[in-house]
This record gives sequence, structure tokens and C-alpha cells, in this order.
Amino acid sequence: MYHIKNDKRVITSAELIYRGLLNCINRKDFDSITVTELVEEAGVGKATFYRLFDKKDDVLLYACDKCFDELLSSYAAVCQSGEKIPVIKYYVDFLERRKELLEVLISLEKLNIIAASHKKAIEKYSEAFFSDMVVGSDEYVCFICMRTGLLISFIYAWMLTGRRLDENEIFDLMLEQIKSFEEKAFCAE
Repeated sequence: MYHIKNDKRVITSAELIYRGLLNCINRKDFDSITVTELVEEAGVGKATFYRLFDKKDDVLLYACDKCFDELLSSYAAVCQSGEKIPVIKYYVDFLERRKELLEVLISLEKLNIIAASHKKAIEKYSEAFFSDMVVGSDEYVCFICMRTGLLISFIYAWMLTGRRLDENEIFDLMLEQIKSFEEKAFCAE
């Protein structure tokens, strides 16, 4: 868990710790990075780290939460303005600028962090996207879970293919896979 207040100094410290962690990850395995090494790289004290984060994974969770909150708040504003931008295109354009974080999370096989962050943000901004659904209803729960699952699959495929496929190509492949659920068994013929 992280404990980041809306305070400029706290946010600056959290950002320094996040950047420090990325620098450490570029040099050594995530699991072998110590908090001591991390705070030295970040230029903050151990007490600052533990005041803001419980463990290293929380630094990545904080960064991912911040990323998806920014993504979905900005997309909600676009939707409310009446502008029509396909969600996949918006995600790709936005996440291309955040690829460093996504690459790290995928390389560390921490898709659970991406999923939790997206789910949290989409629930926060759900009124802007699907105001006709009752929060907590079965339809709402399925919708949130499926959107999050599709997003994780999309991001994972996009990153693993070196971001060579554009959003339309990945979207078409996703539709093909969804359609195969109703048409085909998973068994080879």
C-alpha cells in the first residue's frame, strides 16, 4: 500500500522514489534491489520511503494508479465534451507516452498491478462512461471486469509485439478472438 497525500513535497518525493526504482531496475533484477539502494538512487531517506510506501511493489502500484487515473480522467473529459475518439486509439496514444512503466510491469510479470489500477480508475470515472448502469449490479461488475481484462490483454499483446501493431490491427485481432468464443471450441480440428 502507498500513502501519498496531495502535497507537493510528498508527490515530489514519491516521483523521486519511482524514478530511482526505474534506474535501479535498469541495472539489476527487481527482487535483488534493496530499499537502501533505492533511496540512495532516489536521493531520499529511508524514513521517507517507508512513510510513503510499504514495499517496492507499492511504488509501481502508485505510478500505475496515477497513470490510469490520468488516462481515464482525461478520456472522461473528452467524452463529456462530445468529442468522439475511439477508446482503443485514445489508450494507445496515451500509453505510448507511458511505455516505460508498462514495459517494466510486463517484464516483471506484474499484470496484476495494471489490472488493479485500471479497475480502480474505471470505477472512479464510471459515471462518465456508463451512467445507465447500476453500480454494484451484475451487469456493472461484468462490464468492469471484462473491460479491464480486455485492456490488460490489449496492452500485453501490444507491448510483446514491440508496439508494431497499431490500435486497429490489435482491435481487429481482439474482435476475432471474442468472436471465436461463440463459434469455435479451443480444440484443434
